[in-house]
Amino acid sequence: MTIYDATTVDGCEPPARPLHLQTLEAAYKLGIDYHDKGNILAAESHLLRASKGYEETCGLHDSKTLDALEYLGITYRKLVKLNEAETTHKRVVEARTAVSGPDHTTTLVAWNRLAMVYRAQGRLDEAEEIYRRVWETLDKTLGSNDEATLRASISLGNIAFNRKSFTEAGEMYASALSRPLAIWQLCASIKNDTQKQRPYS
Repeated sequence: MTIYDATTVDGCEPPARPLHLQTLEAAYKLGIDYHDKGNILAAESHLLRASKGYEETCGLHDSKTLDALEYLGITYRKLVKLNEAETTHKRVVEARTAVSGPDHTTTLVAWNRLAMVYRAQGRLDEAEEIYRRVWETLDKTLGSNDEATLRASISLGNIAFNRKSFTEAGEMYASALSRPLAIWQLCASIKNDTQKQRPYS
């Protein structure tokens, strides 16, 4: 199926040259596969190709483009290309916000991944601000027992731990561990992620 066939189906704009969505999808899936197997350099190459192709073909705000960019940002962070990771995740945050709104789960996930880059850069104040906003929003929209809320709470604890604020970190961890349903969901999610070899970073 060429992109011209896909225009009606997917709503993508006709590109300057006849790219194939199937080729881009293959590059994207191969990039994820390389990432999951630890071949991060190969993953970067394929995900960069996929994200550029999707953006040219479907635009920045298309879900295919954003998914590929999000994975590319994760790959940059693992390669310690933190400037590239920051730029990529910022683009995703802006696009997710425009498409789905500031409180949508996909937008909050994008913010969380940007915070992970800030944390890796040592920008703990900025990371904490994002983590706290994500946690408060998830707690309000999904409830304190949701797995995503639990992860956000633990992320805040990690920031406190990085600052050697062990009392504060302990309080955040204890608060998270006091929710048995959330712990059960998190353990089930980790087991499922491990079986699928999917990262949850």
